[in-house]
Amino acid sequence: MEFPRSRRELSKEEVQDAQIGLLEWELEERDERHGIDPLTGLKKREPFEKELDRVLGVIRARGEAKEYRAGSEPIREASLLFIDLDGFKGVNDTLGHLEGDAVLKKVAGILTDSVREEDTVGRFGGDEFYILLPRTGEKGATVVANKIRTNIESDSPIGRSRGHRQYRSLPGGRLKRDRLENAHYAR
Repeated sequence: MEFPRSRRELSKEEVQDAQIGLLEWELEERDERHGIDPLTGLKKREPFEKELDRVLGVIRARGEAKEYRAGSEPIREASLLFIDLDGFKGVNDTLGHLEGDAVLKKVAGILTDSVREEDTVGRFGGDEFYILLPRTGEKGATVVANKIRTNIESDSPIGRSRGHRQYRSLPGGRLKRDRLENAHYAR
């Protein structure tokens, strides 16, 4: 099948729309290659778990392993925050998925703004997020978790965040990965 060979000039708006579409596609491709969640801009599960493994490896070696951030103090402990948004399903059910997406973007911004640059924030899907806090013990993690909970409660239409777990070297330097799934809940 042959198409007619008529030529027509594209309008300025059509050219701009095509350029914007191409840029959006290129950004999505880049994010996918780098393990970035396209909705929130946070790390996806796999790159987050790689970062967690790296930090836990340093802890297992009792801080003697080569640091993954040059010039930083040894990592001897770390905490993991699990954030589950209470009432998020209700946002999607009553206000629609576009509003739900806006809430997720807002929460991602709150999480990122609430932690240090060396901390890692990831989205595991749906309304579940994790934050890795290297060089942070239980007291520090509780402070961060409470700050995040307060910020989410005051700045979004959903419930609260919950949960953190502290990791340290265990006997024999072993750490069970299933603890990630069994983080205890902060009150």
